[in-house]
Amino acid sequence: MAAHDFEPGLDQRTPRRVCYRHGPLLGGGLWFLRLFILPHTVTGVALVFVTIFAVVLHLGVLFVGTDVQGRVVGKTEEFGEHQMEYRLEYAFPLDGDHYRSRVRVDETEYRAAVVGDPISVRTLRCLPEYAHWPRVGSYFPAQEVGGLLLFTLVWNGILSVFVWRLYLRPWRHWRLVRYGRPVRAIVRHVDQCSSERPGAVRARYEYQIPPGDKATRIVTGWMAGSGLQTDGIDVGSVVTVLYLPWRPRQHLVYRLAAYWALAARV
Repeated sequence: MAAHDFEPGLDQRTPRRVCYRHGPLLGGGLWFLRLFILPHTVTGVALVFVTIFAVVLHLGVLFVGTDVQGRVVGKTEEFGEHQMEYRLEYAFPLDGDHYRSRVRVDETEYRAAVVGDPISVRTLRCLPEYAHWPRVGSYFPAQEVGGLLLFTLVWNGILSVFVWRLYLRPWRHWRLVRYGRPVRAIVRHVDQCSSERPGAVRARYEYQIPPGDKATRIVTGWMAGSGLQTDGIDVGSVVTVLYLPWRPRQHLVYRLAAYWALAARV
């Protein structure tokens, strides 16, 4: 391996003092974006719990639900977002209590229904107010739960990209620069990412864990970067990699990290 000196700031005991590499202005912008997506993140977490609760209730009604006899007690029709929406209001008794709710139906079923008509309801005895299915032809509880599940997956799938870029990736870089142990690594392959920002590259590198940190072995990694930090990253070049001694497979190329180490205080 070619001679390579570690960058200034790495030759000190951990934890190191670190600073955002791109300056306080962009660092402040990063915090602005974090605060901006915070309500969306909270919504995503809440959706996960609501969806899990809905799935559990759905399975409970399906497998251990009880069928009771209810009645249509009202009809309402109103203009929705794009078309008329029709709903039947129904009530059903269970263990001496009475429960009331509404269900959306199609126009044909709405016109055929009469207040006082019997309606079968399948419900969960422990939570009848929240877990019940009216037996009407146009209502499919699995479709309702499936729609909620799909929405939660799409919402959190999109959100996970922002959470990774704004929270997890910067925190990972911060921790590795603060606590990581430097080691020399050799670049084995470089891809030019022409579809991304100008000068963007993706480099594959490998390094050997020194004796004393787990087993001595070769570790391979990939990391992408762009701009001036990628200058000189070619096949066969030597770069500084920081890795966690207690988790050697967590590592990064120091020159491509979002943070850099400050000089030790005198």
